[in-house]
Amino acid sequence: MGTVMGNNQKTTSYDAAAYRESAKRRLEWIKTLTEISRYPEMKIVTTARGKDGMWHPTQRIPLGEYEKMINKSGFIPDYYTVRAWEVPFEQDAPWDNPVYGVKVLAKKTEEALISLDIPFKIYDSGGKGIHTHIYFKPPDNKKLLQNAEEKNIKPKDLRFLVFKIVNDTAGIPEEHIGIGKPQDMTCINFDDTTGMGRLIRCNGGRKIDKEGRLIGYKTLIDIIPEHKTLIKKFTDVIYPDKNEIKIWTIPEVIFKNYVEDFKPPQKPKTQTSLKEYKGELLNTPCALTLRLNGAPPGQRSLSAKALAVFCVGDNLGYYEGLDVLTEYYNHCDTTDFDIGEVKQWCKWAYDKVVEKPEDYIHCGHMRTMGICDKEHCEYYKKSRKKYETKKTHDDSRNPTWLAPHQQPPKVRWMKTKKIKGKQSSRRKRMIRW
Repeated sequence: MGTVMGNNQKTTSYDAAAYRESAKRRLEWIKTLTEISRYPEMKIVTTARGKDGMWHPTQRIPLGEYEKMINKSGFIPDYYTVRAWEVPFEQDAPWDNPVYGVKVLAKKTEEALISLDIPFKIYDSGGKGIHTHIYFKPPDNKKLLQNAEEKNIKPKDLRFLVFKIVNDTAGIPEEHIGIGKPQDMTCINFDDTTGMGRLIRCNGGRKIDKEGRLIGYKTLIDIIPEHKTLIKKFTDVIYPDKNEIKIWTIPEVIFKNYVEDFKPPQKPKTQTSLKEYKGELLNTPCALTLRLNGAPPGQRSLSAKALAVFCVGDNLGYYEGLDVLTEYYNHCDTTDFDIGEVKQWCKWAYDKVVEKPEDYIHCGHMRTMGICDKEHCEYYKKSRKKYETKKTHDDSRNPTWLAPHQQPPKVRWMKTKKIKGKQSSRRKRMIRW
């Protein structure tokens, strides 16, 4: 089976009957997840070549539209929208790291789920990690549910509750938990009220790199292997039985205590509520404005890029920079703006900008947004002073510092001779020493 995908998204050779059966199984599994939770709207995404020539997840297509086109096109679903009552545990780290590697964290998560008697399914992600999925629901207690509704508790809050219970039981340190961290929580961090959800690779979904090379397929596994293996053929993908899916009910005691102690998260309202950093760039007026208020649609991606450069320039560690960008993302309108885009800018900055961050710091974007405050910006004053000093003392810029024999030649211009009775508009450069 070929490993490079073409424009029709099919491999160079495959069994057509087996492919149709695989697509059918994949659709059945996605519809099963919809039965578990109807919200947010189930949407399917494939991976295809973009305008830049690289391979990326494409536009989200509603499940109903996909069902109509499944037999008419080569559309292969690779991602689906995470359900409101679903918690995927993703490990985003090297496989064999003894402290926070994929194998270590996945086994700790599995042991914690067993001890808590929470049913789960383990998948090889098709990439470098392991995905452990659990499905849950609140207790069937009308009074408790009414109290939760009065306090405006959303499914997102319960996802974070379940996520925390498992991680606390597993004994995973807090510094390894978060968006973009080894125990990744990106997939559960979405607003239930906007209709926009997070994407995760579906069972049978492909992991394809930017060059179009197939990395592997996501498949069900029984145990976490000692060494990472990848499924390269869709005929080898294993799907769970629909009847094997079990939903865990949050115990009433835990739910009751959570509702009683629940306090809605408060967004920062003042600059003093932001975390302080010693660096100069993150304390500039424009950076503080972005961290406090986010950026408007159309400016969110470039602003994330600018903040990522600032983090590198202030010598923050990668995860500290990711915290800054996550804080910024949480203050933006997240409609059609995915946290993955912010994470990509963070990775780009720490890969490309480290050597000379000053070459990537430009104030033009901030001026365009109207958040540049030169009067109170110490970085601007410092860079301006440095520029003025260079302009005054640089011999190449100021010829008066040169000796007479080092002076550049004087230049005068004169019109050329007449050509066919007309005066030429061209001018001739005459050098006079």
